[in-house]
Amino acid sequence: MPDQTPDKPSGEIFKTAVKVRFADCDPAGIVFYPRYFEMINGVVEDWLAQALDWSFPHMLGERNEGLPTVNIECQFIRTCRMGDVLDFELSVAALGKSSCTVNIAAFHNTAAVLRGTHVLVYVAHSGQHRSLEIPPPLRRRMAAFIAATPAEAQP
Repeated sequence: MPDQTPDKPSGEIFKTAVKVRFADCDPAGIVFYPRYFEMINGVVEDWLAQALDWSFPHMLGERNEGLPTVNIECQFIRTCRMGDVLDFELSVAALGKSSCTVNIAAFHNTAAVLRGTHVLVYVAHSGQHRSLEIPPPLRRRMAAFIAATPAEAQP
């Protein structure tokens, strides 16, 4: 079946919910900040599988390629507790030849919890993990998520 994904940006936003679990919290009962990075990685993995039809098993197992994080920045705005459900949003800020920069935000009951920028690079898993051009079908699907407005302009 040919790829029917549009070639131009449409400003789509990937949304998914993540429940804060006991294992995510420190003795004070709030999310231990490194756990947010694990949640962010899970959101990226879900985006690839659910929205882009490019799952980790396909990419890593079948293609022997990957999309590792090369830079991540995060602003922690509010604390969260066990049982909270965080609504994550992901959009593409920039799409290069071999890299993709995504904006990630999380909300609890509409209040901002965190905002971050995550840079991913498409690589070959053999040898030196050299960067590769993002495959055209994946690139077209990613382009649909290019943010309509820059992250700085979002409230």
